[in-house]
Amino acid sequence: MADQVYDLAIIGAGCAGLSLAARLAEKAAHMKVVLIDPRTRFDDDRTWCFWTWGNTPVEALIDTRWPSWRFSDTNGVSIVHQNNHAHYACVRAARFYEAALKSIHLAGFELRMGEAASEVKPQISHMRIMTDKDPVLARLVLDTRPPQGLNATLLQVFSGVEIESRTDCFEPGQAGLMEDMESDSEGFRFTYILPFTARRALIELTRFTPSSIHPGKLDHGLEEILAQRGLAHARVLRREHGILPMGQSSVTPPADPRILRAGSAAGALRAATGYAFLRIQHWAEACASSIAQGGPPIAHSAEPRIRAWMDSVFLTTIRSQPQNAPDYFLRIAKTLTPEAFARFMSDAAHTSDLLRLMAALPPMPFLAAAARVGLHRRAAQ
Repeated sequence: MADQVYDLAIIGAGCAGLSLAARLAEKAAHMKVVLIDPRTRFDDDRTWCFWTWGNTPVEALIDTRWPSWRFSDTNGVSIVHQNNHAHYACVRAARFYEAALKSIHLAGFELRMGEAASEVKPQISHMRIMTDKDPVLARLVLDTRPPQGLNATLLQVFSGVEIESRTDCFEPGQAGLMEDMESDSEGFRFTYILPFTARRALIELTRFTPSSIHPGKLDHGLEEILAQRGLAHARVLRREHGILPMGQSSVTPPADPRILRAGSAAGALRAATGYAFLRIQHWAEACASSIAQGGPPIAHSAEPRIRAWMDSVFLTTIRSQPQNAPDYFLRIAKTLTPEAFARFMSDAAHTSDLLRLMAALPPMPFLAAAARVGLHRRAAQ
């Protein structure tokens, strides 16, 4: 096996790695592709959400759609968005994994599980990937491993549980996007609720924090939320947790052009939101098309300057003034129409959407944050 040279080795069989492999299975099944991942099985361990107008590459995988979504704070203020065209949608990990693995299997791609990759050594005609088992040789390498060290403006830390209650207590058509927003001694927090049925929902406690904390530290707060909602004795179906870097420092690309980074370590996450799933799908389609036509694998698209600047200013403001975060998010929800909000969160905002958003926020704290962002960028240069 060590003497076999693959056309492409994908390090990491997570969202980015599997998405690209599945697209290649459709466009270039003749290729010799191998995926390397340390996990030994695929669990229903997460949900990926986004807004859809019914035209995404993953419509067939969508589990649930919500035509309405809600924002609220602990002072009783709430704002509801509802749109007949744009729906909030979710893809469950189990369904995504099943579809991707089926495509990979039919194409004859190799999946090496329970195997951790370490160093990638450039050779004259190929790359040698060192693993805790046999080395893997490949002409091209796509590295989707998460970043080493979470150097970001803020970290979005969450811990969630999917539960089933004994009585009807959820509104299936409405997602709780940012519920019970508040700031406490540890920063900004909110509750995220995805109701799948009147009795079953995913409930998450989310924090924006400048320093890394283990998601397990949120479990007690999550239990309190369940108790407050009368769900302390609801049946637990599964759990999920994670840490998303928001405003992550740019990662230096590998010196060898035969190695490409993708996923959260390479700009897949939208800085101010943490949303990445649809971005990864569009990238996988473009990257697979390039490879299938004999071209090189392509990286994630660079963030437009104006959006990158706005996201950086917004995150800097939230970091310095977490006590005002609930007000800022409610202002945005109140100012933007449901359609405009969905566009903004989907990287498709119109110029008018951005102008209304900026006009809705108090100028002084954001001007101060803009100055800090500018000084930081000049110092980095």
